Amino acid sequence: MLRADFRCLELLLWLVSQDALAIMSQVRHQFATELDYESEANHLRELHAAFQVAPHFQGKVVLPEPIPELTSGHVIGMGYLEGSKLELALRTRLEALGVDLGKQGIGEWLAAQQR
Repeated sequence: MLRADFRCLELLLWLVSQDALAIMSQVRHQFATELDYESEANHLRELHAAFQVAPHFQGKVVLPEPIPELTSGHVIGMGYLEGSKLELALRTRLEALGVDLGKQGIGEWLAAQQR
């Protein structure tokens, strides 16, 4: 579905603006890269292996390991990790450092910090 949407949009941009068409082509390529879940699973597997042996990260960072039998071009199957959700852990740490997030989520707070 997404490919057809990009083709229609690129056809429209071809008629309207070659500059915008070039940008949309880059966006389409980035989407294709990000949505290639088999490739993402390979990157996650490499990252998982690297973090397992890196002394600085041992016992500090845990990454889920992809499950090859549950991974395809459309989905990444990963092992379950027990523990706090990342957002809760980040919120707790930031509050311990004296940062008042109020009712904002971590994403909203980070976006506000970048403005």
